[in-house]
Amino acid sequence: MTRVRRILVQLLPWAVALGVAGMIVQQYSLQAIFAEMSAGRSGPLFWIAPVMLAGTLFVVGAADFVTIRAHSTRARYLEVVCGKAASVLLDLINYAAGKGGYGAWIARKYGVGVGISAGLVVYIMAADLFGISVVATLAIWIGQPDLPPAVGYIFAAISATLLLFVLLGPIDQFRLDRFSVFHPWTRTPVGVGLLQMFLRITQQAVFVVVTWLAAEQFGLDVPPAVMLAYFPVIAITGALPINVAGIGAVQGAWLLLEPWAPAEQILAFSLVWGWVLSGFVVLRGLPFVNGVLRDLRYGTAVLDGD
Repeated sequence: MTRVRRILVQLLPWAVALGVAGMIVQQYSLQAIFAEMSAGRSGPLFWIAPVMLAGTLFVVGAADFVTIRAHSTRARYLEVVCGKAASVLLDLINYAAGKGGYGAWIARKYGVGVGISAGLVVYIMAADLFGISVVATLAIWIGQPDLPPAVGYIFAAISATLLLFVLLGPIDQFRLDRFSVFHPWTRTPVGVGLLQMFLRITQQAVFVVVTWLAAEQFGLDVPPAVMLAYFPVIAITGALPINVAGIGAVQGAWLLLEPWAPAEQILAFSLVWGWVLSGFVVLRGLPFVNGVLRDLRYGTAVLDGD
């Protein structure tokens, strides 16, 4: 049964990607999409992407570093930055390998235990979701784009809930410390938790603004407030294991922008931008993959949660 489940999990992204591709082919002209890809100004994307990926890596690396440092004094900033770059590359190749690989690397490199390292990965993912939800909430409240009111309330609720977890986690009365997977919430000082959340808000804001700039350079005329509000949905959908090589449910999310731009142009930009980002993610992480794999093989052996 486990083998069947593993096969189904591996096939799911392909099934979703093929299903979405089939629907796109039925509803939109491939010729028109390719024409928009040719007509769009792709050149600027090749300098916008690497500058943005390099800069945000150091910001999100700092957020990960202060989080990991709260659980292991062995953590070093540049080591975490390199590990992050390599794990994102693994994430691009295989979702499970990337997320699981980062957690395993933390456990082996810093000896914090598999339970705590798994919790750290979830903590980091939750903080990333918080950052992008805050950006969306602020964009909706300040920019006042023409969106359903529920969108703003949903992102505000997500932000408030995740913030409460960080603020209330260290309180002993909840007794979450019994489970190692909750240690990042119970043992990370509130000040550290708030600092890494601020860094992730910064990183996500830069990412969204740069994506809007790339879209403008490409020729996609979408109001910045709309991009800031909807891009979190696109980013979250793109991070789910239901996409292959930048194709899948994420294209459906990009089509939320259709009222402000032609669908074929939106799809053309989503494909070009996704592939350009993926290419530079590979170049950014490739120099550090061997080091991370070496740490996984020869690092501190940790079998238990503590």
